[in-house]
Amino acid sequence: MEAVSVALLLFAAAFALVAAGALLLLFSALKAARGAKRAGGGAVLVIGPLPLIIGSDEKIAKSLVAIAALFTAFAVAVFLVLNWLLR
Repeated sequence: MEAVSVALLLFAAAFALVAAGALLLLFSALKAARGAKRAGGGAVLVIGPLPLIIGSDEKIAKSLVAIAALFTAFAVAVFLVLNWLLR
C-alpha cells in the first residue's frame, strides 16, 4: 500500500470521527434543550502520543481516560505500522 493511499485512508477516518463527534454534540444539545437535568461534557485532545483530558465530572473523566488510552494505543500502532511499511 502506498504512503499516499495510507494518508488518504487516515484522513477519511479522521474526517468520519470528527463528523461523528459533531453529530454527538448536536444530539446532546438537543437533549439538553428538551429539559434534561444536566448535560455533562468533556474532551480528549491527543497531541502525538500524549492525551490531554478535560471532563466536567468524575464519571465523564474516567470514561475519557479509557478513550484516551485507546486513542494513544491506536496512535502508537499507526506510527509503528507506518514506520514498518515505509522502510
